[in-house]
Amino acid sequence: MPTPVADAVTAFFASEDWPVVEVEPGVLETAFEGTDTAWPVRVHVFEDDVRAVVVSAFPAIVPEEQRAAVGEFCNRANFGLAIGNFELDHDGGEVRFRTSLDAEGADPSPALVKNAVVANVLTMDRYVAGLLAVLNGTDPADAVEDAEED
Repeated sequence: MPTPVADAVTAFFASEDWPVVEVEPGVLETAFEGTDTAWPVRVHVFEDDVRAVVVSAFPAIVPEEQRAAVGEFCNRANFGLAIGNFELDHDGGEVRFRTSLDAEGADPSPALVKNAVVANVLTMDRYVAGLLAVLNGTDPADAVEDAEED
């Protein structure tokens, strides 16, 4: 995967001694150990568009009967976010947090990758306890409020 964006991605992870594995062409995978749990993190490299997308995946599939509450949680959390967004697959139950970088017209650098990755994992870490709380019956509005107080 030797391309300018891919080089910047691999250089960032190497500089942090953060192990990554190429799981398919253009997709690197690692993990992040947060405050309350660990989860997989993938970086999708799109060389033609000179961008990369960082995705943290919540480590559990949301049961169908709880997807409305988790969807509300994601929507409430997204409302105040400056960078990135939560998304829920209403059919499959996967919850993800996504950030991206667009280096069109710029030189893709490890610093740009760092900004996208760090914003991603720190935001997921801030809200993951709230997601877990909603799965345990907490009202989504209360769970977001609790996450945002910390």
